[in-house]
Amino acid sequence: MTMRYIIRRDSPENLEDLQGDLPDLQSKLGEADKGLLKTFDHRISTLRHIQYSFATRKTPSGWAWVCPSVELVAEDEEGLFELTRRFGAPKPSHLAHVGEPSAP
Repeated sequence: MTMRYIIRRDSPENLEDLQGDLPDLQSKLGEADKGLLKTFDHRISTLRHIQYSFATRKTPSGWAWVCPSVELVAEDEEGLFELTRRFGAPKPSHLAHVGEPSAP
């Protein structure tokens, strides 16, 4: 069963923290312009990945790329919780009752 969870980023205009998962991000995005959208996947394993969604936003100096949300995809609850911890995001509210896995 694949689980998906979309989280909103606190600072969508700050793309520096994404460089580790998306090297050469600025060159991949290209020049920002009105109405552009792009997505990039960062594969962690065959069953887990992170999908970064980018859009352009009007600023006083022109158009700029922002990343307002990230979709976490995992094989099960444990994998999803690991990804939420990576981003400092809370568990999905519908899974709050599920306990954390025990340490080995």
